[in-house]
Amino acid sequence: MAPFTFKIDVYADLICPWCYIGKEALDRAMAIYTAQHPEVDFKLTWKPYILWPNAGASAYNRGAAFRRVFGSRAPALLRRLDLLGAQYGITFRWDGKTGNPRDAHKLVLLAMEKDEAEAEGKTAVSSLSSPPLGTQETPHPEQRRPLNPPTPSRPPAHQQTHLYATVSYIFRAAFQQGADPSSRDFVAQAAVELGLCASEDEAIAYLAEEDSDDGEFYHENTVDVMNIDVETHAVIEEEEEHNHHHHGHDHQPNEPTIATNRNFPPTTNQHQNQTHTPEKQTTPHTTNQNQTPTTTTTTTTKQKKQTRRTSIIDTATSRARALGIAAVPSYIVQGRWQVGGMQREEVWMGVFQRVRAAFAAEAETEAGVGLGDDVGVGKGLKVEREVERGW
Repeated sequence: MAPFTFKIDVYADLICPWCYIGKEALDRAMAIYTAQHPEVDFKLTWKPYILWPNAGASAYNRGAAFRRVFGSRAPALLRRLDLLGAQYGITFRWDGKTGNPRDAHKLVLLAMEKDEAEAEGKTAVSSLSSPPLGTQETPHPEQRRPLNPPTPSRPPAHQQTHLYATVSYIFRAAFQQGADPSSRDFVAQAAVELGLCASEDEAIAYLAEEDSDDGEFYHENTVDVMNIDVETHAVIEEEEEHNHHHHGHDHQPNEPTIATNRNFPPTTNQHQNQTHTPEKQTTPHTTNQNQTPTTTTTTTTKQKKQTRRTSIIDTATSRARALGIAAVPSYIVQGRWQVGGMQREEVWMGVFQRVRAAFAAEAETEAGVGLGDDVGVGKGLKVEREVERGW
């Protein structure tokens, strides 16, 4: 068959355990699919998403934080995460500190920048003024264990990148070794070990750079997207629900993903908002009456610099919310199909097959690629899913 490249935007937060499991499941699915279809490759782009934007670094104990978020459901959810994680070689540790991982997200952006620069034969520049789009095409030694059917002796291209190595490193250190992903010292050490910076001093200087203003941030997904709703086995099409094209999928009540909560730890009435559908979420343009402002009229110059320095990561989160991403992990495939929640390999295999079939149909019929067309957007596309009990 003709060569085909899957382009997947990954919306995730580095403090989210479901994002970690989701990464491992997607990695396996891509390895299986490329082994079966050598003409296919994958390009992933990391889209930073901050779940607790007003939290500080090292603000909470990890286990206590999740117990406070989910209340009486926490013990069962943590046990479920332990069981599910074990299926992907993850042994969760719920001790240690956690908080807002802005610096860790910055390091991931630097990894993407390095991938892009190496692909172009250039030297990566330690700057966040223009965040890269982040393709994954440059060699990196980190590998994953194969899953049936066997992967080729050489790891898939998506596993040979600084992006893959960096995200894997941070997730593994945070959730299996008890590291604090919100700690600048941890991120600086990671930058050196991953070869992204020559020294911890260089890494700290990079992390301390001021970001550009929000308006300079370019977000690739600025168009409406289709929603592959794996929970309800259907595709929500633009014309089927008025004004629904900017919203994500509905989560089943027994399958929580971490939703945005600007004021962590939550109050009692906020606690139940963790798995609300996007229609019930506060939009970036709506003022939450319980939200503490990030700046005031008495903000000092130093505080303003701190706010600007994190603007790129926060802007990325705001743009994601504008697209209807209200919980993570979430994925947009080819800029058109949204897949919400942590999905198993078999679900991803179905997504890959159906998306590729939709593009093949477009090529055969020479139809346009406009969203909402009867041909070419996968009208009637369905994704099967094994419903997980206990979530």
